[in-house]
Amino acid sequence: MARPLVLLIDYKSHFGSKYVAEPYRSGMSLSRLAELFRDSGYELELLGFPDVELGRDWKDIPVVYTSSEDHDGHYKSYIEDVVLGLELAGARTIPDFRFLRAHENKVFMEILRELLLTQTAASPARRLELPCDPAGRGPAGEGLTGQSLAAPSSAARHFGTYEEWEARQGAGHHANAHPSGVAPRTGTTPDTGQTVVKSASGALSRGVELGTNIDDLRAKVKKLSRSPSFRPDLRDLVRALRRTGYEKESRNRRKFVTQEFVSGLDHDWKVLVYGDRYFVLRRGARPDDFRASGGGRLSFHRELPPGLLDFARQVFDALRVPNVSLDIGVTPDGFVLFEFQAVYFGTYTVDHSEFHFRRVGADWSLVEGPAELEAVYAESVVRFLEAATR
Repeated sequence: MARPLVLLIDYKSHFGSKYVAEPYRSGMSLSRLAELFRDSGYELELLGFPDVELGRDWKDIPVVYTSSEDHDGHYKSYIEDVVLGLELAGARTIPDFRFLRAHENKVFMEILRELLLTQTAASPARRLELPCDPAGRGPAGEGLTGQSLAAPSSAARHFGTYEEWEARQGAGHHANAHPSGVAPRTGTTPDTGQTVVKSASGALSRGVELGTNIDDLRAKVKKLSRSPSFRPDLRDLVRALRRTGYEKESRNRRKFVTQEFVSGLDHDWKVLVYGDRYFVLRRGARPDDFRASGGGRLSFHRELPPGLLDFARQVFDALRVPNVSLDIGVTPDGFVLFEFQAVYFGTYTVDHSEFHFRRVGADWSLVEGPAELEAVYAESVVRFLEAATR
């Protein structure tokens, strides 16, 4: 008997992201997904978000869903409401709601990184010791020093307003005057004083700025956090004129992330993971541009920095999702995880690669030939579901 699997489509009847989709931006093929899941023993039920009836029995029913990158996140907010409702009703949302919240939301992505990839006194098992030597002397424990994602060299802080960031500048705050607002952590050395500022949403390096000194950084933070609204701002100005001691609302309320700048990188690596299949893309930065993403200097390599796939695998295992997109940098001190997404991420790396890597036992094998996005996606979801029942 086929097992149930619910797939939630958007208002255009689209699901997911597919770089080479026809028509443009129409997502994965629903008929192909239904066929693939049926071959694996799952009967796919397609539903629009308004068609979800929370009164039915959702207990342990697996639900995969799409997200959205609409301007200002209006429709994405609605998707979040429905997916969270399904989780509360007992459905098994894939991935779970946390990762939907982190989509197009770098602030919550950093919070999730702290929760899932950081050692704390309350949860010491969360710490990951990862093989990270670019020289490639073997896995951790065989001559390598492991690196913990608890202390990435791109350590980040998040803020809800410009004023919150400004209040944390200056000597003495957190015993640290570094302009990122990032307190020193083990393994991090702010050496240049340069700081990356990221708006909470934005892909392909949109909403990413580099502050080269404190004054430049202050201007970049103000720019990315601006939240102008003429009528509310005017009313607030009137309140301030009429009410002695009234403190005006901030006009810089767009949340953002500050991140220590990792100098010396002219590229990063995009790694897409679908179950045990790893697709890797090298992204070179443009001349005189610190950003690798969106630069258009893309290439595929059969020879990778030693340890890169092991690093990606351990991050993937820690997140416990069926598929994920990872942005990874390689520094003399090890690997840096810049960002990750587990839903509705770009698929250029899968759609254009003529090969990929697969974990077989303790080894990595090179698999020649192009891959079908729908096939690797369905395979990863089925693998994820069946691993949970073992």
